[in-house]
Amino acid sequence: MTEQQNQQTHRMVLIAEAALLILGYALVMPVLLSSFDGAPNDAIRAWLNHSATNLWLLVAGTVAGLACWIGAAVVEKRYRRQGRMGGWKSLVRPVVTTVTGLCGFCVCFSLPLLCITHL
Repeated sequence: MTEQQNQQTHRMVLIAEAALLILGYALVMPVLLSSFDGAPNDAIRAWLNHSATNLWLLVAGTVAGLACWIGAAVVEKRYRRQGRMGGWKSLVRPVVTTVTGLCGFCVCFSLPLLCITHL
């Protein structure tokens, strides 16, 4: 591949990875917000108390969000650029990976608790 095609492929991979991460965060955000006291937690709990179907929608959305994060990790692993990056760019990937991992950990503990309290 030429250098221009390589850069274009890398750009498309970054866009796909960012889209998967953002979509994943959007889908798991209700579970993350339900872990904290406040208006978002109250609104989520009221929505869950409204119907049992809402709980299953939340579970399905959360599983889809986790799948998006896994998809982003697979895309990143497959198309990772070789070599070293300098400056602030070298910090972005580890920070995003750490934050996403911590959020995934919190989601995996919060979702069963939500299911237990609303079934």
